[in-house]
Amino acid sequence: MPGSLIPSRFAVARGDGLHMTAGHPTDGVNLLSKAAVSANLLVAIHRACPIRQDYHVLSGGVAVPGANGEEYWPDVVVVHGHCSLGQCRPATPILVVDVDAGDPNDPAWRARRDAYLKVHSLQAYFAASCSEKLVEVHRRFSGSWTSLRFEGHGLVGLPSLGCSVDLKTIYAGLT
Repeated sequence: MPGSLIPSRFAVARGDGLHMTAGHPTDGVNLLSKAAVSANLLVAIHRACPIRQDYHVLSGGVAVPGANGEEYWPDVVVVHGHCSLGQCRPATPILVVDVDAGDPNDPAWRARRDAYLKVHSLQAYFAASCSEKLVEVHRRFSGSWTSLRFEGHGLVGLPSLGCSVDLKTIYAGLT
């Protein structure tokens, strides 16, 4: 099988299909659109990218350790190397995706972004808003990070995976 699409351990425990963990009911985020954008990204990355057998696309429920011992829980993670359903801390995440309300320049987003960009194996960080059609992508080239912002429409390139994802696909079914 060329790569795999692995639901989180929470999805497996529920036993009722793919379930995207989407924050707390009291955090003010539109959970339906957060879950929809997360699921769209998960499927779009898995379908668009020529992922090799040693790459896996994971839904939420996977912790990425920060530089100071804290844990961050992105909505989608692409890992390189061995992976299993019970593993909640991948050794080699190469892409993490955060989906949240608002603008990726907000302080909470910046804090997560700064932590993710310190992960040695990470090749790309993808921040997608669920309140507007806005994606910010940070990609590592020769040890340095570059940033691009996409609004409304366009192809978002993920060179480390050898693919692009269309914003229309990410926001399909959402107004």
